[in-house]
Amino acid sequence: MSRLFGFTVLVLLFSCVACSRDEDDLMKSKAITDTDSDDPGFAVNAFDAGPETAKPLSMQVDVSGQFSRESDSFDIEAAELHGDLLKLVVGYGGGCETHRFKVWTDNSFKPSQPPVIKLFVAHDSNGDTCEALIQRAIWIDLLPIQTAFLDATPGQSNGIISIELENNGASVQYSF
Repeated sequence: MSRLFGFTVLVLLFSCVACSRDEDDLMKSKAITDTDSDDPGFAVNAFDAGPETAKPLSMQVDVSGQFSRESDSFDIEAAELHGDLLKLVVGYGGGCETHRFKVWTDNSFKPSQPPVIKLFVAHDSNGDTCEALIQRAIWIDLLPIQTAFLDATPGQSNGIISIELENNGASVQYSF
């Protein structure tokens, strides 16, 4: 009987340790989101995060278009514009390692009405094999695209550009 009791206590103790590790993984993944503050008690729903909490990614430009399109798996669940910032809500599996995102463009505009520019978002999971479903907002500063467009069309001070995400074909209309 005492062995059964001891075994039960051991299993419960192990469960608590396993649960606390899951919390640590969650906190670790929350700490890397672009929408969290430094206060660990503060959590922002990725869908509700606003531009005031944004830490935009720097856009990588390779005019040759030969940049690597290698990326670990992730989903773009939503895309919306906030002025000169593009907010992408992304989802991926992980929770144990730091995940990084980069955004690439070749800065070329496809001649159409409105002109189209393609962006490629790359995800580096750092080999994370954990399976928690992480959802986070990433932000992309679109001012480099605006500058490239205005440089290519002298005399214009405003415009509309269709930004197409190479990853999933989704597009948004960027007006400035």
